Amino acid sequence: MSAIAWPSGVNNKAYGVTVGYVGNTQSQEYDSGRIVTYARNTRTIRKFSVKFRWTKAEKKLFDTWFRISLGGGAGTFLFRDLSGGDYNTEYRLSSVPEGSGQRYNEWAMEFTEA
Repeated sequence: MSAIAWPSGVNNKAYGVTVGYVGNTQSQEYDSGRIVTYARNTRTIRKFSVKFRWTKAEKKLFDTWFRISLGGGAGTFLFRDLSGGDYNTEYRLSSVPEGSGQRYNEWAMEFTEA
């Protein structure tokens, strides 16, 4: 499955963005007591916790996109670069989106670089 576009008509202005890193080291302890640490992957992957404020219509569009197009979070998607770049980056959802609200819905989720 290739990366799909963020749903058209859904606000993509994330706020409250916090940045973290996915653990990228693995350690091996030998009988002598020596510990060797090395990288698991060739690049360090970042994760972003983001929040959105959506109307009921936007929430309905996102719900359809998440369940059908994204396969309930199984696929990857293109979203504007959250580190400040002027381009799209491929992400995957690393947590299930959660939201609440009546007139406006506040949604929180976590994106991980794919």
